[in-house]
Parts: sequence; C-alpha cells; structure tokens
Amino acid sequence: MNCSDGLIQDLVFFGDFFSLKSPEILAKMLIGAPLEQQALTKILKNVQISDFFHNMNQDIFLSYLLESE
Repeated sequence: MNCSDGLIQDLVFFGDFFSLKSPEILAKMLIGAPLEQQALTKILKNVQISDFFHNMNQDIFLSYLLESE
C-alpha cells in the first residue's frame, strides 16, 4: 500500500485467499480514500470482507490495513 497526504494511492493484495470475489475489486474501492478508520468504515459499510478474504471480518481487515500505514 502506498499513501500520500493521508490518502491511499495504491493498494495490492498478494496471496491465495480462497475468495468469492477478486481482492482487486476491493483495492479499487479503497484507492483515493483517507487512511482513517471512520472513512474506511463508511466506504466498507455494505461490503462483506469475507467475500474477498475467507473467514475475515471488517474489524480485522481494518486493523491490518491501518497497522500497515
């Protein structure tokens, strides 16, 4: 993940996630978003993270994303 001025500029997920949907779709949703919990929560409000990453929920996903900043 690359960030500039607090915004996500580039995001790529690597690995075998056994996902129902391509993680690239999720990455595209987040590019340009502020790297802040409240903003990301709003963007992901109606997104099932487990569709992209098997057995993962939104809280865990956000904690990983915010830790990587």
